[in-house]
Parts: sequence; structure tokens; C-alpha cells
Amino acid sequence: MELVYNNPNRLGFQVNHTEADVYVDDVYLGRAYSDTLIKVARKADFAIPLRIKTDMKNLFKNAWSAISSRQVTIRANGTIRAGVGGLFKTIPLAYEGKHELGILEPAP
Repeated sequence: MELVYNNPNRLGFQVNHTEADVYVDDVYLGRAYSDTLIKVARKADFAIPLRIKTDMKNLFKNAWSAISSRQVTIRANGTIRAGVGGLFKTIPLAYEGKHELGILEPAP
């Protein structure tokens, strides 16, 4: 999974750690994390690749409603550790967006 963000600032920075709780249609999917060093250019989009430790009990419990929908709401809440010149600060991460799944679409 990747979270895509935009850096609107005139300065670039680095991200060295990310942790977030991920929800699909308000169902807890699991804990996502990344320890990859990501260099973010100024005024540019960037992606944070995440690995997810899934809570299988909740996933299977509510899986049908998520995969049968054409569109789901994905929400992530956590922290990002970002900085410039070796000085890093932990900042809040909040993401919410609608995503098309298309898993059960008929073949053309």
C-alpha cells in the first residue's frame, strides 16, 4: 500500500518513519508502518510505501461489505517522522479518501 501526498512547500525534506492505523469503511484493517528513508522534493507529489500488519479477525468479519462495494473510504491516522538536515520531528498523519475497488466488476 502507498499513501500519496503533495508537498506544497518551497523546501524539500525527508521522511524516515511512518506509523498509522488503517481503516476501510470504518473497519480496522491493521497497523501500517514504514522505516524507509524517503526524499521529498519541493512542490512535488510523493508516495510513502507502507507494510500493513492486518487484524485478520476484523478483516474477515466485514470483508464482504468492503469488496462488494464499488467505492470504499480508506482512512489512516498516525504519525510521520520528517525533517531537514538531520533534524527530525514527529508530526500527525491524517488521510481519508474514496477509492474505487472494482473487484467484482464483470469482464468486458
